[in-house]
Amino acid sequence: MSLIMPTIQVIGAVTNQDSISDEGSDLQVGLNAGFCDKYLWRGVTWNKGLVIQPEVVLTYKDFSLSSWGNIGLNKVDVVDYNEIDFTLGYYHSFNSFDIESYLSYFYYLNQDFDATAEFNLGIYYPLGDFTLFARSSIDVLANLGGMYGEIGVDYEKELSDKFSLFGTVLTGLASKTFNEYYLAEFGYPEEGKHSFNLVSGNIGLSYSPFESFYIDADFLINFNVDNEVRSALGSSTNLIELVLRKEF
Repeated sequence: MSLIMPTIQVIGAVTNQDSISDEGSDLQVGLNAGFCDKYLWRGVTWNKGLVIQPEVVLTYKDFSLSSWGNIGLNKVDVVDYNEIDFTLGYYHSFNSFDIESYLSYFYYLNQDFDATAEFNLGIYYPLGDFTLFARSSIDVLANLGGMYGEIGVDYEKELSDKFSLFGTVLTGLASKTFNEYYLAEFGYPEEGKHSFNLVSGNIGLSYSPFESFYIDADFLINFNVDNEVRSALGSSTNLIELVLRKEF
């Protein structure tokens, strides 16, 4: 359930195209370690308590292979929704826009959910420091046909050689099947619906103390819009995250 992320990052949830190796090499490697005050995915809090989210990314030209995990360090109220994800991705830049597609496999530990997989497709249109995007996912295994989409804008501004500012504003839209499957245990009605679930925004600062090493800190907040989603998950959720990134 990692995409966000987008992230995470892509947050969420995934293929990191910034992992750079020695100049001139087609093979790129990235190691990331995220520390969050909870596990928040598409508006749903799965772990209340500190979690660590490690990731390894291998990239060759336009293709990438990554492994991402979530490990609860101190459980508070909620079951340990630990998981490990594997993602095979493709990212290509054209003259005026970029496209991304990837297939992710989600394996859950200590959960009632069966392992599942999603196919994802995204398009990105840069406008100076801003990038407009639209991306969607469809479940192809356990929750067959469940769909989730995001439309929004990314912002990134280099402040100096060591600091940069980044942020995202997006909307999240979910299919009836997605909501019934993932939100049922939180009190979502058995007969769900397609809905405009949330509006989300985050802002962060990236610091590079030396070459190819980065420290990212950001704050994210979701506002749940749909009435049934608000009843199940509350009016809002937020996340504080610190990510350490090393590129080779």
